[in-house]
Amino acid sequence: MNAIFYALISYIGWGAGDIFGTVAARRIGGYKTTFWIMLAAAILFAPLTIIYYNSLISTPLPVIVLATLMGFFYQSGNFAVNEALRRTDASIALTVMGSFGAFIVLFSTIFLRESLPLIHAGIIILIFIGVFLCTYQPKSSIKTFDIKGVWFALYAAISFGIFFTAVKIFSSTLSWFWPIYLSFLWLPLIYLYLQSINIKPSVNDIKLSFVPLIFNLLLLRGADFTFNIGLQLGLASIVAPIASASPTLSVILAFIVFHEKPSGRQLFGIALALIGIVLLEFAGN
Repeated sequence: MNAIFYALISYIGWGAGDIFGTVAARRIGGYKTTFWIMLAAAILFAPLTIIYYNSLISTPLPVIVLATLMGFFYQSGNFAVNEALRRTDASIALTVMGSFGAFIVLFSTIFLRESLPLIHAGIIILIFIGVFLCTYQPKSSIKTFDIKGVWFALYAAISFGIFFTAVKIFSSTLSWFWPIYLSFLWLPLIYLYLQSINIKPSVNDIKLSFVPLIFNLLLLRGADFTFNIGLQLGLASIVAPIASASPTLSVILAFIVFHEKPSGRQLFGIALALIGIVLLEFAGN
């Protein structure tokens, strides 16, 4: 029951937080939004490094190194999400990204030997069909939205699937805290990369988007940590589908806030993916 409780907190945090992320990304850009959020999170959660210091020093060095390398997928996935939200309809981007729960179940089955009942396999296929309908864009309508934004969202889904599957392994020694916090070690390299492509984060970015950045920080990063706690307490096949159903909340909020309307085919794809995500939750219980 505790695992489900933490999964529900993540559901709400991710569902609402992505809307604030969309607002910020459309003001200052997806890359800058993610950089400032991650830098602020590294500072905000720094005191917890003292509390969880013992779990770090008691972990073998190869595990720490591997966890840090896996952190690349967490960081790059978050950058991809905000870039997707900047480029295309929030409802499409968030639905595609929300399929990461299906990837976690799939990867957990392959690498962690967790069982995958036939009904779960069928629901995952349903989710992927929905994602395909969102991502596939006929040449005749290629100008209706930026297809690159959807591919960014799909990359994020796969990256989160890889990272949070790995967290299930690392959390037994590193606790729920370190897998995400170690990923912040990538920030200096990310900053240099942004400079190389002429994207220069500045204090003016914070002035332009202070409120959405703050809410995005508190909701999303808090949800990340509660999701890790849920994975530590329960099966990934139960926790992941509940938390990753957050697009059911995000899509509704996106329609209300941004008044965005995808095409009929994309709406059908969104519906299929969201139905699959919710069904995966109930099947997991």
